[in-house]
Amino acid sequence: MNIEDLIVSAESVKTGKRLIGYVCGCKSCRTAYPDEEYDHSRPIGLLTHPEENYGNVRVYTDTLELVGGTYE
Repeated sequence: MNIEDLIVSAESVKTGKRLIGYVCGCKSCRTAYPDEEYDHSRPIGLLTHPEENYGNVRVYTDTLELVGGTYE
């Protein structure tokens, strides 16, 4: 199974809105930029919309919800 097989809903760090897409939680993506403000007690990642309507949106990964995908 690849991460691209799972579509999730996640909470935007900046707006608190729920967004849908692919979330990357690799070391690079879970490291915030120096000027980024976020709740340091929560894990973060980067989300990209499946149709690239938006990308590289910082999200909290502790409240991910599976909204589509396959488990093969």
